[in-house]
Amino acid sequence: MSRNALRGGVGLVLVSAAACAATCSAQDFADLDGSVLAKIVAPGGAAKSKEALTFRELLGLPAFFKDTRSALVVVKTDRGNLARMLLTAERRKRDGDAGDPWSVLMIERFEVFDGADRSSRIARGRQMMIFPGFRLDLDSGQIVPDGAGADLMLEIERGEAVLRTLGSARLFLLDSPPAHDAVAASRPTPGRRVVPGDFAGRWRLFANGQLSGSLELTVEPNGAILGRFRSDTRGSAYPVTGQIAAETPRRLRFKIEFPRSTQEFDGSLFVDGKGAIAGRVFVLEQEYGFFAVREGGRIAALEGADLSDDPLPEAGEKPVRIALDEKSVALDGKPIEESRLAEALASTPSKRVVVEVDPTTPFVRIQAILEQLKRAGVVETRVVAGVRDQK
Repeated sequence: MSRNALRGGVGLVLVSAAACAATCSAQDFADLDGSVLAKIVAPGGAAKSKEALTFRELLGLPAFFKDTRSALVVVKTDRGNLARMLLTAERRKRDGDAGDPWSVLMIERFEVFDGADRSSRIARGRQMMIFPGFRLDLDSGQIVPDGAGADLMLEIERGEAVLRTLGSARLFLLDSPPAHDAVAASRPTPGRRVVPGDFAGRWRLFANGQLSGSLELTVEPNGAILGRFRSDTRGSAYPVTGQIAAETPRRLRFKIEFPRSTQEFDGSLFVDGKGAIAGRVFVLEQEYGFFAVREGGRIAALEGADLSDDPLPEAGEKPVRIALDEKSVALDGKPIEESRLAEALASTPSKRVVVEVDPTTPFVRIQAILEQLKRAGVVETRVVAGVRDQK
């Protein structure tokens, strides 16, 4: 069954009550490289090791990242490699199918690092849908048959979907975000005067349409630059060194040391807003252009356009909102009898619904509400736990 066949089906998205507080200080998903993941799975670490994760437990996992509501799960594979995953529990069905929706696991994103060489990424994937009975081998990044060395499998046990580890693979869950990188918190000084510290921070670097990644810079008191560049293509990190020009404080020269080559950059910081660097990069004595944009920064020339990683609002019609707790139901802020919910929804123009669920609400009660939504002809349902006043 293809994903396109399920396109119009019901979607169930689970987010924890801790999501709002956690995202305010969360670091980027891309910062969780092999060395960070190794600390997470180390004995005595803050993460909890599990052999199985139910959809109910997904409801209680915090969402650490601003640009997604998916839950962070770390996996140590049966080969000892380390994977970072963003998971969402959903329920979907094919267009026109009168049967019950499928329980599926949506892997928004996953990346796997070599356990022996933690700077090397060996597999990755995006928007992968896992149905009950499917087996995932993270070491290869593929759905595989029984007996092919899978790490994870989605099963249905007593009517509930369960993500279970296979062999020696293990899941690791965190109650709080991993240690925040101080580089990400760096902010430039106000005004047009440039000081060395204005170069510090995390940047998105693009060179000649061929190279892209995350550039992290720190500045020493003498203007020396230290940092690292993480490639979008390989996922590996490479050392960065450089120097701020003493005669021109807005000018920066730095180089990235790759295994087989060195790329030298010569750029200038935008004075207004201090949100970008542009200049030249030299590769094998050839000159190309590059630019870097500060993550979370602003470029004054774009009339204050925000380049932060906050998600864009969803397009389309405004969804109907249902607030649900252990005893009561409210439709768009107005209390309503549960028995009249399907009738009221059938008369609304929107067929998109957001259900805000109090964390104490029993799962069987959520299921009963979802059944009413199905009878009312709702085509898209999002269940959000403990989150209010979302735009």
